[in-house]
Amino acid sequence: MLGCIIGSICCGIAAAILNYFVLLPMYTIFMPMDQLINAFTAFIPFIKTRLDVVLFNALPANILKGAIISVVTMLIYKSLSPLLKELNR
Repeated sequence: MLGCIIGSICCGIAAAILNYFVLLPMYTIFMPMDQLINAFTAFIPFIKTRLDVVLFNALPANILKGAIISVVTMLIYKSLSPLLKELNR
């Protein structure tokens, strides 16, 4: 369980860094950054900068995604663990 929590947080941080330095600049090929930020402002009014987009949209969304994957993993692990141990031999 601790591994799932740490993994979700690390995944969120890595995704936030990639969004800030790679993905958002790539989006500017199709749309200027100010229009992109305005699109996010329509859903979350206090977003004003690229950092705000990452902190209030990308980071929480990726941590939530990691948490959902962790819960699903914990739910199915018990039933799959005998099969996994048998395949590991």
